[in-house]
Amino acid sequence: AVVIPAYNEAANIGAALRSLLSQREGGFHVKRITVISDGSTDNTGDVVRSIDDRRVELREFTERKGKAACLQGVYRNADIDIIVSVDADTVLVHPRVLAELIAPFRNDPALGLASGGEEPVAARTLVGLAMNIGHFVREPFRGDNVFSADGKLMACRKEFAKRIQFPDGLIGVDHYLYFACRREGFGYRYVQDAKIFFRSPSTLRDAVRQNTRFGAVPSRMGRYFGRKFVEREYRMPFMKRSFAVAEQAVCHPVATALAFLIYQYCNVRGYF
Repeated sequence: AVVIPAYNEAANIGAALRSLLSQREGGFHVKRITVISDGSTDNTGDVVRSIDDRRVELREFTERKGKAACLQGVYRNADIDIIVSVDADTVLVHPRVLAELIAPFRNDPALGLASGGEEPVAARTLVGLAMNIGHFVREPFRGDNVFSADGKLMACRKEFAKRIQFPDGLIGVDHYLYFACRREGFGYRYVQDAKIFFRSPSTLRDAVRQNTRFGAVPSRMGRYFGRKFVEREYRMPFMKRSFAVAEQAVCHPVATALAFLIYQYCNVRGYF
């Protein structure tokens, strides 16, 4: 089963659904694709209803509840072995993304959670380029760790999903799932070849809003799972990170400087 939480995603949801419906099934079957319109005020629902495929279903909330609430109901009532969550503003890169993402679950019965890779599309603005640079700086750190736990594309085993109870006011659903997976004794896997395209925020306002939320996530995770454990998980080797930043600065000095300023500001703002 696939679930897509969506808030005012009329411009994007059609492409996301078409990329899902074009996936090649091998060793698995997509029983249903559920779009949860989370209090949308645009025509997200109309776009979903226009997709002529019996596997696509629409649920509509009259008020916005947030991603955690969208997923909580799906996880609690899971009747499918693997639940895949996909962001509404993404597109799967190739026809075997779902097959790649799901394959590790067949070989490892202890695997509870898997995340796919991601690739930003070409930026249209300087801010968008700065946000893409932030992605490329983090890329060398991705592995079977918290840095790859990105909610744009995740797969969750039913047995783990049913244990999830998201706290009220949660931000950082993807990282919460990662830490809960570790706490519950399940395995986690980063599946780099199961890749999606995404677009970074293109305006300063959107970049600050998004990254302020991101900046608050580590401290929130520390409250739920213990500060020392969480700090170890988020630790980046200084030299490796410096090299990654320098590599981007050589090619894009202005955008890299802008990225640094945005991230520093948002980390401080998110902490408080």
